[in-house]
Amino acid sequence: MSSPNMEVFQAAVLLFFFLVSKSGSEIFPLKSLGFDSFLTCLVEGGINPTDVVPRSDSEAYQTLNFQWQQKPPARIPAAYVVVRTENDVMEVVRCGRKLNVHLVPRGGAHSFEKFSFGQENSVVVDVKKLRTLSINQSAMAATVGAGWLVGPLTWALWEQGQSFTSLGICPSVGISGLATGGGYGYFHRQFGLTIDNILEMDVVTATGELMTVNRENNSDLFWALRGGVGSSFGIVTSFVLRIHRAPPAVFRGNLTFHVSQLEEVFTSWQSLVRTGNRSVTPFLTVRKGNIELAIVDWTGTEGNFNQLVDDFPPYDSRNGEVFIYPDFIESYAGKESPWLSMCVAIKQTKSVKFA
Repeated sequence: MSSPNMEVFQAAVLLFFFLVSKSGSEIFPLKSLGFDSFLTCLVEGGINPTDVVPRSDSEAYQTLNFQWQQKPPARIPAAYVVVRTENDVMEVVRCGRKLNVHLVPRGGAHSFEKFSFGQENSVVVDVKKLRTLSINQSAMAATVGAGWLVGPLTWALWEQGQSFTSLGICPSVGISGLATGGGYGYFHRQFGLTIDNILEMDVVTATGELMTVNRENNSDLFWALRGGVGSSFGIVTSFVLRIHRAPPAVFRGNLTFHVSQLEEVFTSWQSLVRTGNRSVTPFLTVRKGNIELAIVDWTGTEGNFNQLVDDFPPYDSRNGEVFIYPDFIESYAGKESPWLSMCVAIKQTKSVKFA
């Protein structure tokens, strides 16, 4: 006789297949990939069947598979699994390994090359629900779930601890890809890249084992996860990041030049990057016939900006403003931010502050 729990499980699986068959195109040309067995394995491991979204024209799949990049062509993975706990990640990896299912981890879905969307036979492991946050003020460290985006995490660090860490410039980028790939941002000349601020990681390896890695424990894996191929070694579920006291104010200034001045401007910019005050982070952009030099100074004063202006050729326009720190966050992570033109993925949402 089957147990009540097994009957509930069987009913859940049957209901899931019924709903999917009614919601869109057929579940997979995936029967050949053993998807039925894969789903059964996941549900037996404790994953809610509604968190497994197979390829179809359903709203759930189309939302998960939104791709802001127009090129290269859209990728249509076989399914998504939305993980909510470390145990979910472990079960997905164990089932994928057991049944030879190709798994691709995904954080913010910002990959220009669309690597985080896998291929048509891939199952994408979406970690966006892993948004835990714990701040240790005495150690100046924050334990951060792998599902955070840069903008919301920046706000949360400020609101919960008046602190920050070295993150990226685009608020809609996921922390996982940023942290395992490098991570340059507004304050990296003073505080290092994001990878320089990682103290520890929890990662699910290809065997489905959860491991803690740092400079003392599993140091080789800790080294390998920081530098561009992190997803080749496992799925990171959380980071311990070094945090810093948020400055009272931040200065942001801009200079605009004509594109014909590129050689002079570029030479001056290189000199500034090499020898300039480390509190100043300069960003150089060429677009629409103009050169735009954006300066961020975490000391919150205009003095450094005024000095460096003399080292550049004559400019077409100049502006600058001092922001108290939360207003600075709003200036690049809020829905009215002019800086969001650099972050095409923000088209998905009105404001990443509340994402």
